[in-house]
Amino acid sequence: MKNTNPDRRYLLWYAQRGSAVFGDWVWLTTKFLPALERFKLVATSKEDSYLISDIYYKLGDIFFFMNAPLLSLNYYEQSIEADPKFYAAYRETGCRLDEMGRYDEAESYLRKALSLCPNDESAQSDLTVILSDKQNNEEPLYKKGDKSWNIDELLANGKFTQVLSKLKKVETIEDRQRRARAYGGLDKKEEMIREWELMSTMSGTIEYQSADWFYMPDKVWNSKFFWYAIQKLEGKFVHGVTLYHDTLFQVILYPKESRLSPKQDLREHNKRIALFVQFQIARLTRDAELSKELATRYPQWTEACELNKRLNLNHSL
Repeated sequence: MKNTNPDRRYLLWYAQRGSAVFGDWVWLTTKFLPALERFKLVATSKEDSYLISDIYYKLGDIFFFMNAPLLSLNYYEQSIEADPKFYAAYRETGCRLDEMGRYDEAESYLRKALSLCPNDESAQSDLTVILSDKQNNEEPLYKKGDKSWNIDELLANGKFTQVLSKLKKVETIEDRQRRARAYGGLDKKEEMIREWELMSTMSGTIEYQSADWFYMPDKVWNSKFFWYAIQKLEGKFVHGVTLYHDTLFQVILYPKESRLSPKQDLREHNKRIALFVQFQIARLTRDAELSKELATRYPQWTEACELNKRLNLNHSL
């Protein structure tokens, strides 16, 4: 069973590669979670239990990245339930509890993780942090009554209409980003793009986060109008989740011996975003001239060179 079950093979592929290869909201809710539920019905071996535990652990990580620690804790709990010896789930549970100021519980979970794996250096380090936070009564990252936290938990649980209701009055760019995510979760392309367009009319900076991508349907990412909206935000981005190819570090990069000031570093970051936007516009509009210009100016930029070959080959035909 374990070698032939298609759901097991599917889940195992993702488990072996880690949460970084997991897909977006639509993929998670329509493909991945249904496969997990089907597999749980036929799972019988210890190996199956470990796989299920590992999957729940990685789901906990995903929603940690979405700033939804309560849902993250729920998945870590299910990880422990599937395999009570899965020490990493105890460790991460402790970390999420620490972020909410629940220091005694956090310490208990970290000590349990270390009882299962005494040599886990991450757990050792995390326990030191938790004990320090507890001793100093450190202000938690997530506090009761925090509007942003509440909205992020609603998003993570698919309560998109409720999010829009709570954010009728937009006060910050972050509010606008959360509205965009809610529209993405509802599969409303035009409305999501419109929220990004409106950000250009607001003051302040933008931190592109994992959640901005996670709730975004492919049809938005592959819309030229989304990238036109991002183009209008040039210069407003602060460091966050990388919104460009890694190879762009070879394109916009100071010499190794020079040190960038924070202001210079941020300027280079925005240059990379601007180039990536041009790349996406060239890709989606099939602009052979623009792709050629990018590839010629930046021959180290692998993706731009490949796009140029494709578009100009088709153009010549």
